[in-house]
Amino acid sequence: MIACVRLWLSSSTNRIWLALVAASLASYTLGGTRADSAWSTWAVWLVFGLALTKGVWVLEVFMGLRTAPVLWRRLLLGWLVALCLALAGLSSMG
Repeated sequence: MIACVRLWLSSSTNRIWLALVAASLASYTLGGTRADSAWSTWAVWLVFGLALTKGVWVLEVFMGLRTAPVLWRRLLLGWLVALCLALAGLSSMG
């Protein structure tokens, strides 16, 4: 059993998938922070940071942007950063 887990974890794609699951669970947990809590603003920013990190991992690993032409990589990563910043800014305004 342990050998199977070690074999599964030897693949970088599997390790990134596991990190994506952990980041999703962390985002879900942080999303449950009460709005009147002192940590609510930090929780929102952490959720957006995790979303950005997860998006970069998905784009680079699972969509193959690591080996894509530079223009496509910059366009998609730029869109992801702009979207996260816009949503975080809107969230902090209201």
